[in-house]
Amino acid sequence: YEYNYLSRLAQNPQNPASILVLHYNSGVSKSEDFGLTWKNINENCFEYQNWFLGFHPLDTTTLFYTGETGYFNGMIIKSPDGGATWSDYMHPGGDNCIHHIAFHPVSPDILIYSGENTIGKSTDKGETWSPVNLYDTGMFFFKVLFDPENPDYLYATGLNRGSLSNDMINVYRSADTGDTWHLAYQEKLDTDCGGVIDMIVHNNKLIFCEKIKHYPHTV
Repeated sequence: YEYNYLSRLAQNPQNPASILVLHYNSGVSKSEDFGLTWKNINENCFEYQNWFLGFHPLDTTTLFYTGETGYFNGMIIKSPDGGATWSDYMHPGGDNCIHHIAFHPVSPDILIYSGENTIGKSTDKGETWSPVNLYDTGMFFFKVLFDPENPDYLYATGLNRGSLSNDMINVYRSADTGDTWHLAYQEKLDTDCGGVIDMIVHNNKLIFCEKIKHYPHTV
């Protein structure tokens, strides 16, 4: 390859010296000494998009990596042993890219992914997934979060592909740990924000990073 770039960085929440990095043409590498030395632990890259890379926060020997293949299939791969071995590509249902995985704060088996027109749930630590069809929303969900005060509640946001102008913030909410979803908040902005690329919870507020303008927006 003539070029390469780093697209994702993840730090082990239980061991800060352990770091993962995703580079476009060489897959996943891992450092156990805070970046002084590196070992390639997965040479594969999704051909079209590479999105999420991270440690399971309640079991950091378990790693996840998500994206989209050249055939426009959303995929997840998992390592149960710190990157020594990896699962085959899992197509968990839905349309196109898998953008993010959220982990239940106290139940290690419950995971939620955000995808394009779909949000999926696993109750067996990512071995199998149950997708929720949300095609009618027109949403490409880029981020999903558990409410830290009550993890039965989740929030999801992203980009409404069904709209000619992306000047809306749309937040969907689940009150049953990701089994069903409804539109909970919507706001029209003065300018085309390009949708929401990221979201965090802080002091009981949702804070958004918008896709084009990249300035914080709080509700």
